[in-house]
Amino acid sequence: METAARRDFITHDFSHNYMRRLIAIIVFLLSIPALTPMSAGPAASPSSSMGPLRVHPGNPRYFMDGSGKPVYFTGSHTHINFKDWGYTDPPPIFDYTAYLAFLKQYNHNFIRLWTWDQTQWLRYSDSLQRDATVYVTPFPWLRVGPGTARDGKPKFDLNQFDQAYFNRLR
Repeated sequence: METAARRDFITHDFSHNYMRRLIAIIVFLLSIPALTPMSAGPAASPSSSMGPLRVHPGNPRYFMDGSGKPVYFTGSHTHINFKDWGYTDPPPIFDYTAYLAFLKQYNHNFIRLWTWDQTQWLRYSDSLQRDATVYVTPFPWLRVGPGTARDGKPKFDLNQFDQAYFNRLR
C-alpha cells in the first residue's frame, strides 16, 4: 500500500522532471533559426542566428547565439498559452496569431509555455467573483477508453498519442 509521503514524493519527482523536460524543449525550440530571438535593431543575418543557444561564458545568466552575441530574453506570458482552458467544455482555443503579434509589437523574444496536469478543476472566487469549473485541453494522449474517467469522459489511452497536443509544439 502506498503512503501519503510516497505519493507526495512521486508527485514532486514527476513535476520536477516534467519541468526540466519542458525547459529543454523551450531552449531547443529557441535554437531553431526561424524562432531565434528578435532584436530591436536591424534584422540579424541568418548566419548569426544559426546554431543552438549556449551559456555565455562571461555571464552565465545569459545565453549567446551562434556568433557569440549575448541574447537577452524578454517576454509577456499568459497561463493559457500551451493548453486551452476556460469555463466551457471544450474551452476556447488560444489565439496564437494575436499573441505572437503582441509579442512582436513589443520586441519580445521569449514564450514561457504553461501546462496543466488536470483535465478540470474548481476555481474559487476568480475575478468575476464566482466559483466555476475550469476545463483544460489538449493532453498528450487520446481519450478513447476503455472506461470512463472521473470527469465523465473516456479514460486516456496511454498507448495512443494525441497529435493535436504535439502540434502545439511546432
